[in-house]
Amino acid sequence: MRWGYGLTFGLHTRLDTTIAEVTGAIRAGNIYVNRNTIGAVVGVQPFGGHGLSGTGPKAGGPLYLARLNAPVASAALSGGARDPATAQWLALCGVERAIAVPLGLEIELPGPVGERNLYRLGPCGTVLALAETRDDLIEQVAWGLAAGNPVVVGNGALLADIVARLPEALRARIEAPRDWRTAGPFARALVAGSEAFVRTALGQIAGLPGPIVTAEMPCDGGGYAGAMLLGETSISINTTAAGGNASLMALA
Repeated sequence: MRWGYGLTFGLHTRLDTTIAEVTGAIRAGNIYVNRNTIGAVVGVQPFGGHGLSGTGPKAGGPLYLARLNAPVASAALSGGARDPATAQWLALCGVERAIAVPLGLEIELPGPVGERNLYRLGPCGTVLALAETRDDLIEQVAWGLAAGNPVVVGNGALLADIVARLPEALRARIEAPRDWRTAGPFARALVAGSEAFVRTALGQIAGLPGPIVTAEMPCDGGGYAGAMLLGETSISINTTAAGGNASLMALA
């Protein structure tokens, strides 16, 4: 399944370990555990898919309004874990700075009694880095890695000396193909350069087959809106079907 669909996924199990394992591995916008897989509730379950089943963002989610702005505003989300590959990449490039992205952020959303609703941010998928200069390309790779994603470099010649010195684990997450248009599908694209460069790049991205690729530009203050490089997942768990509502029993 090269392009992939992932609107909704359903799971039935009484085992908490199975729930944690499956929901952590499935690529779907909405995951329903021990309940029906239709009828997302407004304000409780942000709705949207992955790949060809969704163009992002999730309707009703924390990133929804920010995505509708032009240019895209940096979403006010914090927390999560830092990807160690980012610091390693910046050090190899001779750059001393930190990039914080809410990778792994999990928020519990309000919902009815007997149901637990979670909003989770994880990697969005392969990020395409298209930049006119070496410095901009280094920055783009760092942001893509910070969000836990593999990165495809559009102009590998700009970074050939650095890529050749990468440790194996880091090299596995950065690809510099001869023709980036054959290395998709891409979940996001980062584009930076002159007006002519950006216009050409956006035209090439629009012509790609498969899912619509959201292109992100640098923020006014530098860098990128990190939350926009993450994938959103809504998880709804019917706690009563697993033998009782744990939160209610704990009160007793």
